[in-house]
Amino acid sequence: MVPYVVFRSAIKRYGYATDLTDKHMWSIAGEIMLDADEMYNNPKSSFALVYLDEHFRSQDKRHSVQKLLRLGWLCCLHRSLEE
Repeated sequence: MVPYVVFRSAIKRYGYATDLTDKHMWSIAGEIMLDADEMYNNPKSSFALVYLDEHFRSQDKRHSVQKLLRLGWLCCLHRSLEE
């Protein structure tokens, strides 16, 4: 599992001014535990079903920073308030 702060930092590295391209996704794949090769080569993989969905990705094939951050918020590890 990826800590949310790591996920958010990777997304925001390229997504501070614009949505992410496929090149950006390849670049941060290791940090966010994304198997980019599986995502782009196997349309039935869980990565492709989420990240390449027509409702998740824009018409110009960019990955929405807001949607990625929401996904990270739901799926990533969060620091415990008791730490």
